[in-house]
Amino acid sequence: MSITLNTMWTLLNTMMQGQSTRDQVRKLLSINEGQKYLLKRMIQLSKGPRELLSDPTNIPNTISLNYVPVPTGFVALERVWRRNGTNYTMLGPESVITYDDLLLRLGEIFFQTANTGAFNLAGLKEPNLYLDTHFANTFTTSETITGATSGATGTVTSVSGTTLTYASVAGSFSNAEVIEGTTSGTQATISSVAATTMTIAITGGTKEIKISYWKLPTAMVNYDSLAITSPSGSFTVGETITGGTSNASGTLYLDNTTTLFLQNIVGTFSSSETVTGSSSAETATTTALISPKPQTLDYNDNHELLVAQAAVVMWHKFKNSAQIAEESEILDNLIEQNSDVEIGRESASWSLA
Repeated sequence: MSITLNTMWTLLNTMMQGQSTRDQVRKLLSINEGQKYLLKRMIQLSKGPRELLSDPTNIPNTISLNYVPVPTGFVALERVWRRNGTNYTMLGPESVITYDDLLLRLGEIFFQTANTGAFNLAGLKEPNLYLDTHFANTFTTSETITGATSGATGTVTSVSGTTLTYASVAGSFSNAEVIEGTTSGTQATISSVAATTMTIAITGGTKEIKISYWKLPTAMVNYDSLAITSPSGSFTVGETITGGTSNASGTLYLDNTTTLFLQNIVGTFSSSETVTGSSSAETATTTALISPKPQTLDYNDNHELLVAQAAVVMWHKFKNSAQIAEESEILDNLIEQNSDVEIGRESASWSLA
């Protein structure tokens, strides 16, 4: 399941008194921002895990294209980086442009043609991530190159134009085969090869783009936090934590040395009791508690309505409308209707800033 702008358009207009042509720029932007805001708001209310933020790497690209496919199941783009050797550099101040701005630029002024690698903008138009310049794939000095056909390897000494100089050869490179750099991920085709030089044509790379995006889950799992002190060692994720006095138990989701994050809690832990890990046998003393709450939030049938209401909130934010608080309350109530978690327990106040 994935929510796109087209599937949201009719519902959003219905919720805005059917004004289908009014201020389309803000509507498009509000849908994009609304999807991301909804997830952030749910997390703020302790209704979803941070694992919704995905961070994949090694998205393939070619030097002749200005777009790469995005993974399935995404909700909103968060960040984009370009790989430069072993480092990643963020693309632009916010790394994305609005959907509407992308539509205006596509095929017109959006793309640069220079192979500089210094692009400034990225835009999401499902199912692709668009970039405003070609990739500057280049081999780096001292990296290892490997022939895809021959299996030969060598170390890059220098690159000047289409001439690559190499050393420390194992095996023999062959004409017309593809080589790849292990550090840069750059790929090139050999047109001619000698003992220490080869003429190449760079064709692309496999490690140039890294993105973060909000995923669309089928369910979101919550966990309770159990504050501890004086741990004897490191607990094991997945083991059962049991209270020595209360006999309450829960499955360990995360241990950050001062807090145990638990799922599937049975019973109520006591303050100042000793808790023990079932497999690690480590112990700690509890200092503060949060009472158990339901663990799962269904996130399928009503997701479209939730996103639409979040978009309405963003719409009023962009307009600096007096209805922000009212529409925000409606969104929180919708979240509450789709969750058994008590709203407001973890967050008494919040802001759109």
